[in-house]
Amino acid sequence: MKLRLSSCLVTIALLGLGPVCGMLYAQDDDPVIDSKPLSHWIKQLQSENRGFQLRAAQALSKAESNHVAKVIPSLMPLLKSERENDRFVAAQTLGNYGSPARAAVPELLPLLKGTQYERNRAAAAKALGQILKDAQPGEEVEKVTAAIVDAWGDKYEDVRRECVFALGMIGTSAKSCIPKLDERLNDAQPVRNAAAWTCGRMGRLAADKADKLISIMQGERYPQVDHFFAAAAVEALGKIGAVHANVVPNIVNRLESIGAGTAFHPQADGAAVRVCYLRGVNALERLGPDAASATSYLQRVISGNPYGDKERSLAIVNALGAIGPGAAEAIPTIQKIADAKPGSQDGSAVALQKAAVAAIEAIKKPASK
Repeated sequence: MKLRLSSCLVTIALLGLGPVCGMLYAQDDDPVIDSKPLSHWIKQLQSENRGFQLRAAQALSKAESNHVAKVIPSLMPLLKSERENDRFVAAQTLGNYGSPARAAVPELLPLLKGTQYERNRAAAAKALGQILKDAQPGEEVEKVTAAIVDAWGDKYEDVRRECVFALGMIGTSAKSCIPKLDERLNDAQPVRNAAAWTCGRMGRLAADKADKLISIMQGERYPQVDHFFAAAAVEALGKIGAVHANVVPNIVNRLESIGAGTAFHPQADGAAVRVCYLRGVNALERLGPDAASATSYLQRVISGNPYGDKERSLAIVNALGAIGPGAAEAIPTIQKIADAKPGSQDGSAVALQKAAVAAIEAIKKPASK
């Protein structure tokens, strides 16, 4: 009798827990994201109202990492939707998840074809770059690289730009695109800027692009308008490295011409000139000891009134520190910055003094053998 009673109690208890277990399972299957269940956002993502779609995409992009695995399978079917906006927002949202959305790569590839709207092709290329950012080499990456290279001949500039950026995002695993970057360096402005950036992402693998990037940096190709292209080129040179003896002297020459106001004809606006100059100094910093021949120039620039342009001086001091022992002749000049008592002790002045102290330590450090 007692045994039967116990069995009944267990059965009742299990029956009572049934709805709770079911509720827990349902919540796990339809997680709450930004105060609404996933199913709500997926439905809203397919709304005819563009604003509602955008709101849903924004909410899904905020999904916590433990929910992303549930969201991705719900988004992937939308890549095959007959509606343009569905495909577009799905590609964008998947791209925002980065590598966790790798399962979507095979579904994104067909969107690169010319049968889709151009913004869908651009969104697909961008998403592929985001998902495969810094991916390891492999068959899938090679397939994606080949597909994107095929697509970067698209007649729409935005598509070509996103294709070139995507391969730069993937990085050196997409090295098979390097021989074809020349044609994109001659493309429309946004595309060629992306191509210069992608050359930099390839590092020394893109060494054969150094001479072309030097001529771009010097303004020989687009001297009238493209100061940002010149900035992208010098940044790329810093990442590729001093692959021959002319790289550093050409960067210094460019900095000299910018300082003299002869770099752009007609002269670019002040903000653009500043971007070009600082990118050049940053490139020398990245080149490190290989930029030792730039020491005399860099020292000369900061020997006057280093606190007059603290941002420029900070960049130069950091570059000299990165050069290391090869910048020994600059120590007295840097020491004056470290010892100075500037009229204003704002954050930038303090940062400059700290950088000067650190640079002196780096320069005095014995060179590694």
